[in-house]
Amino acid sequence: MKESASILTVVVPVYNRAGMLSEFLESLQGQDVRGFKLIVVDNCSTDGSRGVAEQWGKVNPDIPTLVLTEPRRGAAAARQRGLEEVDTEWTLFFDSDDLMLPGHIGRVLRHIYAHPETDIWGWNVKTDLPGGVVRYFHSHPSAWTNVMNGTFATSRYCARTSLFRKAGGWNPEIGLWDDIELGARLLRQKPKIEKIVGEELMVVRVLSESITGDSYTGWMRRMEPALQSIESGLRGRDRFITDIKRAQTYGGAAREGSVEAVNKMQALLGRTSGRLRRLALRYIYRTVRCGIRGTYLLLKPFYDR
Repeated sequence: MKESASILTVVVPVYNRAGMLSEFLESLQGQDVRGFKLIVVDNCSTDGSRGVAEQWGKVNPDIPTLVLTEPRRGAAAARQRGLEEVDTEWTLFFDSDDLMLPGHIGRVLRHIYAHPETDIWGWNVKTDLPGGVVRYFHSHPSAWTNVMNGTFATSRYCARTSLFRKAGGWNPEIGLWDDIELGARLLRQKPKIEKIVGEELMVVRVLSESITGDSYTGWMRRMEPALQSIESGLRGRDRFITDIKRAQTYGGAAREGSVEAVNKMQALLGRTSGRLRRLALRYIYRTVRCGIRGTYLLLKPFYDR
């Protein structure tokens, strides 16, 4: 491409993923452009992950690489440390266990140059789950799609560096769903958002040892800081979106046998005003507890604006 790739930095946190980091770096090496920057933030790894990144940077000088260390544990702290060192107009956050297919960065850059008025570019991603399940970046992101569908999950978009900073960057105190919480703050800035359509050019690997895992019970115990932060930035009836997410998660955890989830659901109903709202929360909770998926979508027309 004729336009310079030097306007973009890819920021990647890593913790004890030396093997997967090597695979990610190989996928980065396979991109069709050069000159973009890479920042790898080692988050106290003990398996040689930092050395893998440093060695890769030495043998790939056409992709300027900076390797940092962040002693505070957690991906959000590592990503924020990387953001502090970014000196390019655009930033793309990525996870060390995911993969870029050839052409991803080139396509992103072509859209950035073709539409200079846009602040955020998003895209769908494919997973390594059976059947190649796709996770979507919604064409018109909203508080609903972000909270309920994870529109602003880490690897689904890139944004102007100034926008990340204006929104306050990553919050290391959030933990679980720190990316969704950041997405909520990005939306408050009223940015111009566009979606890149076409074949998915990155792969999210769904790992059992992931920080979030796939347990509703695990999510339930760690989700409150993110939901409370998101809720504080919503107005009027939109604040109810976070309670819908709570009811959905409690239902899943109760299905896993969690008595704590049952008690939390009772407490949620006890502080919810309005008969229709309590009825909606009960419906979401009970259907998810019975293993019925997607029932939250019945409420989408009321809250997705």
